[in-house]
Amino acid sequence: MYKTPYRGAYGTEFMRMIDLIYCAGGNPRLSQIADEEGWLIGFRSDYVAPTHPICFIDIDYKHPDFMAHLRTVTKHKPKYAIVPDLSDKMIDQQDIDRAIKQAELLTGYCEIPLIVPKLSGQLRTANPSLRWKS
Repeated sequence: MYKTPYRGAYGTEFMRMIDLIYCAGGNPRLSQIADEEGWLIGFRSDYVAPTHPICFIDIDYKHPDFMAHLRTVTKHKPKYAIVPDLSDKMIDQQDIDRAIKQAELLTGYCEIPLIVPKLSGQLRTANPSLRWKS
């Protein structure tokens, strides 16, 4: 798994708790600048052109291919990997269950799988014990 402390110019304790991620389509110069500043580097799983260690793997949300995404995550073992997005049209328990199962699969190959909710209430449906501050 990819683990590195934040080593950028902003060395406050607060900034050491934040992972700054540069994620773009393979621009080596911008990736180099981000790396020099201590940012983590990310790519989309359908366009991995690593110039530095990959710490974040996104997925094409319009046309997600989870099995191809899982193979990429398995190969690179990033700190973060995105689970294909939840529906932006409705709150659906099957969709939430799908995302949770995919997150569990990714957990074997990344430190932190990220589920992207699209509608208010999706997280509460996934875990009713969550309490939100107003």
